[in-house]
Parts: sequence; structure tokens; C-alpha cells
Amino acid sequence: MVGPRTACGGLLILFSLLPVISLGASTLPIPNPMKYIGIGYNIIDGNPEGDNRVAGGVDPGLLVSRRIFELTYDNGKTTNDNEYRVPDEVEFQQRSSSFTSKETDTFYGTKSYAKKLSHQVQADASVEAVFASVKFSASHRYESISNDASTKGYVYSSEQTIQNFGHMRYLTSLAEHDGFEIAREFRIDVCDLPTTYATNTYMEFLSKWGTSVVTEADVGVRTGINSREDRSSFVKDASTDMSNSVSVEGNYKIFSASLSVDMDRFSQSASSEKKMGTEYTRYTIGSEEFNEPITISLIGLEEALNDEYWSRQSEYESSGECPSNWARSTIATNILTGLKEYANYRGVVPSSDPDVTVPLTWPDGKYALPEAVTLGDNTCPNTDYMTWSFGLFYQFTDDGGVNTCSENNHLTNYCERTHMRTYYCVKTTPKATDSSWSWMPGVYCIFKNGDTCLTGSPMVSSSGTTLASKRALTRNITQCLQELLPWSYRN
Repeated sequence: MVGPRTACGGLLILFSLLPVISLGASTLPIPNPMKYIGIGYNIIDGNPEGDNRVAGGVDPGLLVSRRIFELTYDNGKTTNDNEYRVPDEVEFQQRSSSFTSKETDTFYGTKSYAKKLSHQVQADASVEAVFASVKFSASHRYESISNDASTKGYVYSSEQTIQNFGHMRYLTSLAEHDGFEIAREFRIDVCDLPTTYATNTYMEFLSKWGTSVVTEADVGVRTGINSREDRSSFVKDASTDMSNSVSVEGNYKIFSASLSVDMDRFSQSASSEKKMGTEYTRYTIGSEEFNEPITISLIGLEEALNDEYWSRQSEYESSGECPSNWARSTIATNILTGLKEYANYRGVVPSSDPDVTVPLTWPDGKYALPEAVTLGDNTCPNTDYMTWSFGLFYQFTDDGGVNTCSENNHLTNYCERTHMRTYYCVKTTPKATDSSWSWMPGVYCIFKNGDTCLTGSPMVSSSGTTLASKRALTRNITQCLQELLPWSYRN
């Protein structure tokens, strides 16, 4: 017989164990970003920079309410510090402190923008084969870049700071062996699909469940700034800072010559410290308290019907959630057919990048150039964007002797016995086009038109003279030189 003291002792031991049980793994919180493992993802709607119509926020492609792979907590798994529960189907490598890195990118159209976003959304070969050219194409940020590229021609630079607090992945290699479960709502929906392909039915299914499944994620905090610069200013900067990426090309629009930037070469050579243009957008994903996915890995939605994920299919059939002898491989084939049609159904078009090209036009300013003899008398060039004015410098000498003038100089000038004529083509419009230039560094001799020299060019007065007559009568010519170097025009 058990005495009172012994019984009380047993009760004391039992009660002392209760707090330990209540504070076990089942009561621990679940890491916030764990909810993203095993859910659907829509790669057309997605954008890892979030939605610029909302301050902050996660990738709009993450379908948090559409779970495809079930997560269970039967095995009492916890993080290394025993602070959080970990699902049986997931491995979570947590960092005690963040690993911080920086990334810089340059993009100039939707194709290069999508390539930049793909650093954070890593799709497997199945997804890439179908969606490579239309990834992120319905996201609001992507559409803004698309509109700007087609109308304004901006070039963008991006700088991101990434704090990585850990990595989590779905344990695919154990799915079949351990009998991982397909989420009930998804399996009922997918088992209800017709074996004969029906476009509308499958399009509605993909719009609900997404195009892919999230199987891995780096979690933490990601902040970024996108800056932009108009194309003309960018080409000018590139021609100064990275001239090896700029080349002279042929016709462009109404212009007879152009300058083009090899963007691959520019991106390889660009300094990460070089700042471009002005700030356009900024974003913050996650916080130190509430980590969010900063990089995710995807498999195609049709791959979620692979054998390793459906080891419990007979159970689903027995419960009536799936038809008997359900034709899973046929449904998977139909889903893949639907995925190939989905971009067209959504009305999105393949991404593209424009050529980073600007017209090669005459530099800004008002100035005069000697007329070439090949143009003929009273003729200056006319273009679709600018007309050169005709100019004449006439000088009467005297009849005391014969003037002596230089010959074969390819300039339209006339030397008579008592007078001289020199012809000019004069640019009287300071800024001929929106894509015009300032004079690049170099040595020039340019005749002034008006009261001031060209912007950035020091004026040098009486720096050269012309021989006006045999008597050496001279007349000062006011010139604008780009650099204080030997004069280009001097007799």
C-alpha cells in the first residue's frame, strides 16, 4: 500500500513535470518567414522589390494563402537556440548574427531589369524554360520600367544592402521516404481538374495557385535604391568615364550618325562607387525583428505532382479527395500545357532592352565654322533638325598692291586685288535638339557668334591674326579655345 507521504511525493513529481511539458517545443513560436516555404508563387505577378504602391511589403508573387506542401510539427524540431519550432519537412539554418553584403546593377529596359530581379528569385530549369522572357512582367514596378523605357529612355542603377539571417529549405529528398503530405486544399483542387485539357479551367487554376512552388529561402532584410539618368546624359557620362564602352555608329532616327554604349562592357567596367542620376525608387523588405524572404528558389507547379511528393496518393483516393486511380501524370502534363499558355492568357509580352543610343549632333552653343570649298558658294548644310546660317566676312584692302592669299586650303575664300572674302557656316541656335552635347575635351579653334564663348570654354582675345593684305594689315580675331594650347587658326 502506498502511504500518504509516498503519494504526495508522486504528485509533487508529476506537478513539477507539467511546466516542462507546457514549455516544450509545441509552445514555441514559428519563425515568421517559415510560412513561405511550400506555398505557391506567381512569377508573372512577382517582384522581389515589392510593390512601389505600398510602403515596404514583400514580393507580391508570394501566395501566402495558397499552401501546396503541408508543414507539420509532430517531431518536436527546434532551432539551434531552442527559440523557435521548425516543421518536420524543413531544415532551417539560423544565423546568430546577419551576414551583410552589397549588390550593384545597371539596367536599361525590362529584360535587364528582370535579369537583375532574378538574383533574388531563382527558378529551376522547368520554370525558366516557360517563363524566362516574361518573369515579373505584370508587377507594378516592372510596368513602370517598361513605360519609361518606351517613352523616356532612362538608364538605371541599383544598389542593394542584404542582411542574411538564415536559410530554410523543404526537404525534398525525404518527401517520399517520410511520406510528406500535400496540403489538403491544393490536393482537392488539383484532383478535381479534368483529364481532358480545358483552357479556361486550367487558367483559373494557375491564377489561383500560381506558376511555381517555393522550396527554399534566404531570410533577413533587404534594402535598395534605384536611381535613373536620362539616356543622353548617361551616354555623355559613359563617353567620359568609360570611353571603351562607347562607339560611333551610323544612322539613328533622322540623324546621320549616333553614339552607342555597349552595356555589357559598361556593366563589367563600371565602378560600384559610381553614382548615376537621381533617386527613382527605394524599398525595404523585412526587418531584424520580422525577417522576410530575401532570396527564394522555385520549382514548376507541374513538378509538385512528381512521384516523391505523392507517396500518400492512395490515402487521398481512399478518403475521396482524389478519384480512384487518379491520372496524376496526365494532370501534370495538362498543367505544363497551361503554364505555356499562361503568359498569353495574362496578356504580357516578352521583355526587351532598347539600344542605348543617342544622335551624334553638333554641340550646344552659337558659333561659326569656315565654309568648306566642296559645299560651293552660298551653301551651308541643312538637316532635319537644324539649319546652318550663311556668313560672309568681307574686307576691303586698298589698291596699292596685289593681295597674296594662301591656296589649296579647302576653304571657300576669295582673294581679289583690292578685297578679300571669307565664308562661314554659322550655328545660331544654341540648343538644336534635346540630345545635344557640350563640347568634349579637346583642342579647338571656333569663331564666336554673339557676345560670349561656349559654356566651359575660356575666351582668348587677339590670340590669332589673319594676313589681310600685302602690307600686312592685321585684324584681330576673337576665338574660343577649349584648352589653352597652340592655336589651331593662325597665319
